[in-house]
Amino acid sequence: MERPKPEKRMVNALFGEDVPLVRLACSGLMEVPLHRFYPHINFKDLIVFAIGSRYAREKNLDSFSNSIENRSAYQIFDDVARIEIDGYSIFQLLGAREAGLPKDLRKLYDGLNPYRTKDLETRLGRVDERFVRLLEGNLQKRPKEFVSEGRYNNVPADKKDNLVCAGFLPMSLMGRSNREIVEAYAGQIVRLISGYPTEVKPIEPTLF
Repeated sequence: MERPKPEKRMVNALFGEDVPLVRLACSGLMEVPLHRFYPHINFKDLIVFAIGSRYAREKNLDSFSNSIENRSAYQIFDDVARIEIDGYSIFQLLGAREAGLPKDLRKLYDGLNPYRTKDLETRLGRVDERFVRLLEGNLQKRPKEFVSEGRYNNVPADKKDNLVCAGFLPMSLMGRSNREIVEAYAGQIVRLISGYPTEVKPIEPTLF
């Protein structure tokens, strides 16, 4: 079974004009590749994890790093899913946006989320332990800041250590609308996920 690839117009509609949220999602996906996990999770799980893990790393890296030490894939995903931003869980934030998707985009979105939530622990248990530990290591690294070329060029060389020039962003964000900036991030998110496996691996029913 194969799932469709995401489309930019769907990601645009999902984030609307919320630049902070789409920035977290994009930055999280760029620094912590999840292609080994994607065959076992929903698209929504992927986006929630990218947002939550990036937010936690920016807010308190040491605390977050310690909290995921030697944890299982499910424990890491579950902990990240419980992270709140301004008093709301990320699932709640995305849930409100899902409700506003047009009918044609909702059909695509549903196709990207083929799994039942209650099977998540079983599904993540199928991921090779080597990739779980690799995920842990990536999440414990200091987060890089992805900036426009204009900003990158204006920063002194001795202060660029933590900056990455993001070619997908406009040369300068000055004067750009929130919608334009979201579209730039959305395009990068789609490019990243389009390279992920599309195979869906459902849980086989157990006979007693």
